[in-house]
Amino acid sequence: MTAYPTANPFFNLTDAQGKPVTGGRVYIGVSGQDPETHPQAVYWDAAQTQPASQPLAINGGYIVNGASPATPYTASTYSVRAYDALGNMIFYLASVTTITPPVVSTAFTSPVSVTGTFALDNLGSVSPANGSYIGVGGNSLSFQTRVSNPAGGADTDNQRASALIAATTSDDGNSEEQTLCLLTTIQTGYRTTWAPTTAYTTGTNVANGTNVYRCITAGTSAGSGGPTGKGSGIVDGTCVWTWINDDMIDSKVGLYNEVDVKPGAGKSWGQAHNVQVESGVLAQFVYNTELDLTNNCGTDSTSGNKVKNNLALYCNGLNTSTSALTLSSSNPSVKAVLWGIKADGTNLAKNSVIQIDASAPVGIGFGVFGGGEVSPTFTDTVIKDGSTAPTGISLGGTYSSSGMSVGGSTPASYVSSGTKTTTSFYDLATTPRGMMLGGTYAKTPLAMPTLPPNYANDAAAAAGGLAIGDVYRNGSVLQVRVT
Repeated sequence: MTAYPTANPFFNLTDAQGKPVTGGRVYIGVSGQDPETHPQAVYWDAAQTQPASQPLAINGGYIVNGASPATPYTASTYSVRAYDALGNMIFYLASVTTITPPVVSTAFTSPVSVTGTFALDNLGSVSPANGSYIGVGGNSLSFQTRVSNPAGGADTDNQRASALIAATTSDDGNSEEQTLCLLTTIQTGYRTTWAPTTAYTTGTNVANGTNVYRCITAGTSAGSGGPTGKGSGIVDGTCVWTWINDDMIDSKVGLYNEVDVKPGAGKSWGQAHNVQVESGVLAQFVYNTELDLTNNCGTDSTSGNKVKNNLALYCNGLNTSTSALTLSSSNPSVKAVLWGIKADGTNLAKNSVIQIDASAPVGIGFGVFGGGEVSPTFTDTVIKDGSTAPTGISLGGTYSSSGMSVGGSTPASYVSSGTKTTTSFYDLATTPRGMMLGGTYAKTPLAMPTLPPNYANDAAAAAGGLAIGDVYRNGSVLQVRVT
């Protein structure tokens, strides 16, 4: 028998409360058999010179040989069962297949690879124990998730991956714990934009259009044009360039994820984040995803300088996608969130909190517009402004029809309340008419439930403080002060 080191469900073993197990035990047996009644030979070394007695002891969450953590070796396939100090079973795996581990260069001078034919490694019908798992030959690790599919079912082989990390936090408020942490320092890759009649030295990188070039012969660039194409030896004035990259991919990335959905594929995600807040959680905050962008470069972004975005959503392709951002909920009885979208902070934005620089039939739409959307129901108002600002709504565009259109069924198209310091409706436009009423009215196109003050003539109205153009009442007649 060739002995293999057992894989990681057997390291950092924790109990039901997530605490490292001390005083527990592990049994390793014949694959497909009960490991307690059908034990399998286990050793403390690959040469099989140091037999290990079963059950194996657990101390501090690790299998130990004496007082020191150790790795047991056994046949490539085996069954395993682990208990905590109270005799509670931590996990049981009927069949585990261990592949010969890769040799890791201690100097890290060569890449580490795990290759081989596909070998299914079924981690069991419950969520796997804490540890790091590496499959061989594709998505060969079979397991159960802890939130989206924790119970398994008749078919327990419904989650697969090439690599899996399972972890449970173990420290108190002393630290911030991460299951996976990437620390990237980006300090190379700068290039300039090509400029005409400019001296360039050998090795300088420039972008021209959608391409990036490297100067291979120093010189002065041409008065216009610049290098083009994706070849080498590109003459530009007295400079010579070689193409090195596309402009969109000459950047450095902390985390890169690429998904290519081929014909025959079913439902697909580029990535999925599932966060479940259990009953009784008293955390100060729970975020599904947090994105922080701190700009300390010394230069403020401007309207035409779109190079520092916290979140950028691009929709490309030959066909129309559904949306760049979709917010939805399936909560059965309560509202999912307090606000669908909340823009917060007194210093959030310099120009506008929401800016739309796109062309579409509707800038902001509510309800059904022929695309199968569900007509929403609002119990208060569709758009409500409670801000303190010089102007509530400003319409300064060029409209071929109207600046504001109310075409729905409503008791009133425009309602103004509160205390105004100058006027409720103020029109400063240059137009043939200041106000036009062209609908069909059951009573009157214009009603004044509160009558203006009563004056005998313009002189009396002027004495009463009415300005030229103001409306006043002379008995039962409405008049406009004109002198």
